[in-house]
Amino acid sequence: MTGFPLGKAAAAMLLVMIISGVAILSAPAIKTSEHYDLVMATFAPEHAAAYRPAIAKFERDNNCRVQLQVVDQKALQDRLQSSLQVGADVPDMVELLYGTLGLFTSGPLADVKLTDLTPRIAQDNLMDRVVANRFPRWSSRGRIYGLPHDVHPVMLAYRRDLCDQLGIDPTQLTTWEKFAEVGRQLKGRHQAGDAVAQRYMLDLAYDGGDTLKLLLIQHGGGLFDEHGNVSFDSSVAADTVSWYIRQTRGDHPIGYGCGSGQGFSKALLDGLCLFYFCPDWRTKQFITDVPSLAGKMALMPMPAWEEGGIRTSTWGGTGLAITKQCRRPDL
Repeated sequence: MTGFPLGKAAAAMLLVMIISGVAILSAPAIKTSEHYDLVMATFAPEHAAAYRPAIAKFERDNNCRVQLQVVDQKALQDRLQSSLQVGADVPDMVELLYGTLGLFTSGPLADVKLTDLTPRIAQDNLMDRVVANRFPRWSSRGRIYGLPHDVHPVMLAYRRDLCDQLGIDPTQLTTWEKFAEVGRQLKGRHQAGDAVAQRYMLDLAYDGGDTLKLLLIQHGGGLFDEHGNVSFDSSVAADTVSWYIRQTRGDHPIGYGCGSGQGFSKALLDGLCLFYFCPDWRTKQFITDVPSLAGKMALMPMPAWEEGGIRTSTWGGTGLAITKQCRRPDL
């Protein structure tokens, strides 16, 4: 390395880049099998459980064999991306997580390695059979590359027992302004013997995360338009982000980020926050992860941005994509 013209540091960086590149290219692709007519990969075990009975019928009806693989989401995403780039073996169909399509559709449309489903969707009139506003999240520059799997409507789950103790009536929380006002009054309203030093009104991630996205959707705005251009300067987006910042910072925040996994379950059990955004898929997590709260929780519509406004949103979602390497796309 002493003879490298840019010095030892640059030489070391180049060596690391070369080793990393070799590791990525040599990493095993998602294995497929010649014994199957189609190979499908998903990251969601719950979805796989629902697919298996449907696949069994599909195999009988079409005289074919389908292999279903369950792969960790990050592994599926990274390995699929690298495999598509180098032309390695990939599944015929993959289930992608919302927000990851852009990893596969950057660059010229001709270089996208996913099948353009737009003509097939039009041919089968799927625009009239699927919730239409789900298609944009699986589209790029007017072309659809994923078939929306789900909608995931959102309500607010809340600790009914604690709200009763604190005298909070969820039926009166019809707007976010009213909701935030009650949240600011929470401090100092604990019951005698309460071991939690501070309760917060709402589980809000400090960095925005998915909760900011679902609030933007509810408010009818977004950070990007349908063409991928930044649209942060719209009044709706600016107002929503401004509201979010005020509720998570300053002297009287109503929100606290409870995280996920065991940390989230502990916060829920302690009642660190009273209200939690609850898409349909989260109800199953409550049942399995915090069964001791049975009978202590309830659901309410999300507060609207203005009286009489929309009181729900959507959080998450998956889309089904067919790779261009699919051997039998018609099937």
